[in-house]
Amino acid sequence: MIKNITLTALILGVSIGCASNKGTDPIWLADHANPFLGRWEFRPISAEGTLVQFDFKADGTYACEMPELMPGFIMTGGYVVSGNKQISFLSFDEGLGAYEFKVENNNTLRVTEIIALNPLTYGNTLPFTRIADSPVLRDEVPMALSNILIGNWRWEDQSTLRFRADGSGSDGLDHAFVYTAFFDAGLQRNVLVTFDPAGVVFQARSFRTLDDDGLPLPEDTLLINDIREVFRGADGMPVPIYGEAELITRF
Repeated sequence: MIKNITLTALILGVSIGCASNKGTDPIWLADHANPFLGRWEFRPISAEGTLVQFDFKADGTYACEMPELMPGFIMTGGYVVSGNKQISFLSFDEGLGAYEFKVENNNTLRVTEIIALNPLTYGNTLPFTRIADSPVLRDEVPMALSNILIGNWRWEDQSTLRFRADGSGSDGLDHAFVYTAFFDAGLQRNVLVTFDPAGVVFQARSFRTLDDDGLPLPEDTLLINDIREVFRGADGMPVPIYGEAELITRF
């Protein structure tokens, strides 16, 4: 399945419940551009469901751990948030995921997974609860990315991309998108995730500074591939399927 998907709708319910959030206390989290920042946990709806914990960060990455099943084993993914939608990538969880969220209170997120398109099909809805005693970020925290993509880049067909440190970007036609870029330990590659909220289009790509023979590319040049699919191998490790590599050059 090519990971360049146009959704007609995304549905994620996010419900946040806080012990101090009673009566008429304001739901301040609803005013945050990124309500996911901080530490959250959920338990899947099944008899075998194991606790999953997340730490969403302002650099566009998140840490994921299953302390009851694999204590100490931490996976790192990337995510973007725009409006009421979140797009995330974790190679250990088969790549891209898309969600739509609604803040109901300040400490519990209710998340519905989209499991198929055409027709649009939804999975389970799960409550994300703020981890006890974790920091509560009442003030808005802006995204602050740090990666080699920040700046202006040109494809071989002369179309362009611009990446900014606040997680926003645009192409040569001024189409806006949000993005994150991070190193994925499962793929052993850098991963770029972009999301066009206007067209509701998201995509995952890998990028690298070495050619197919492992030799360094010219300065300010990257090889970039679509990540078409990620599945789990017999050893439990993620196995990616990439599209054809293309060059982009900084200008």
